[in-house]
Formats: sequence, structure tokens, C-alpha cells
Amino acid sequence: MSNDACRRNAEWPLWLSDWLEAPRDEAYGRHVFAQQLPVSVAEMPGLWQGWSLRSGHPFDDVLENLGWYGKLFHCNGRVEPLLFRSGGRKLIAIDPAPIPLRLALWLARIGRATVAFHVFSYMQPFLRARGPTAELKELSYDGITSAALIYDRQPIIDYFRQIDHSTVLGLMEMKGHPQPYFFVLSRQMRPQVGEFVLPEGD
Repeated sequence: MSNDACRRNAEWPLWLSDWLEAPRDEAYGRHVFAQQLPVSVAEMPGLWQGWSLRSGHPFDDVLENLGWYGKLFHCNGRVEPLLFRSGGRKLIAIDPAPIPLRLALWLARIGRATVAFHVFSYMQPFLRARGPTAELKELSYDGITSAALIYDRQPIIDYFRQIDHSTVLGLMEMKGHPQPYFFVLSRQMRPQVGEFVLPEGD
């Protein structure tokens, strides 16, 4: 877990701090997700920083190793779902559409290696999004309606539940892969219009 996540532990419930420190299984993740309150679409606009919650998914820790920062939700319901650090204090939005999911899952086994970070950094200009690549809607999951992020050109949905006013728990489902990927998002200072700049202190 990164130092910036550590700084927020005092504000988070114990179960979340513990999960950031050590993996839990899928059943635990589903149970905790079911216990959280729904969050509305109206509460989501802004910049959010994210961290993996390890549960044995192939993507555990991979996004962080590649420089994933989080997500940007616009007021019109459109979303930049994959913001990555790109040198200095800048963020770049990546379009996941060109990346085959089966290939991504297969390559996840090397996604935690240093070489993966260097290769991905080289590929960033070719994968850069030309605009938002997902949409935020309210969907039902296990009988509870809450905000959910639907990717435009990938069979992926992120379902959200509220931990507190500035923290949400995410559960990502990928078509064809039975295991969900869990993550947490923490609200950050919104960047200037037309720019992706890391908040002060990051």
C-alpha cells in the first residue's frame, strides 16, 4: 500500500485499513460490499484516487504498478475511468478499448514487474483517450440500486457503494471472467477544466 493511502487510514473504517494492508478472499469482498450504502450519481462528480483491494484477482496491484491514479467523473455523467500518472504531476486518460480483455488478463501475471511499467509508459501516447470513455448511471446490483460506471467499448461495469461522504467501494465485473475486482476510491481536489493535474500533496 502506498504512503498516501497510509495517511488516510485514520479516517477510514478498520476493515478497509486492514484490507489495504493484507489480501482478503472474494467472499469477504462480496460480504463487505453488500454491507455498504448505495451512492447516487449526483454524489460522484469530481476527481477520485484509487487503490486495489486484493482478493486474488489477476489485476491485484497491477494497475498501481502501471501508474494508475484513479477516475474523473464529469457532471454530465461522462467518465474518464482510467487516469494514469504521466511524468511530473500530470495525469493522462487512457482508452481501454484497444486492449483485448483476454490478453490483459493473461498479461496480468507480469503486470507487477518493473518492465511492465516501462512498457506501459512507452505505450501511453498511443492509448491516450480523446475524451471520456465511460458513462455513469444508476444500476441494480444484488437488489440495491446505486451508481455504476459502464465502459463504452469494453464489457466492464464498476458498481459503487458508499463508505463515507468522500470514499466509495468499487466492485468491477468483466464479462467472461467470474471473479470481481475490488477497489476503493477517495475524493480529491478537482483538477482545472481541460487539465489533469495532481492535487497538491500527492
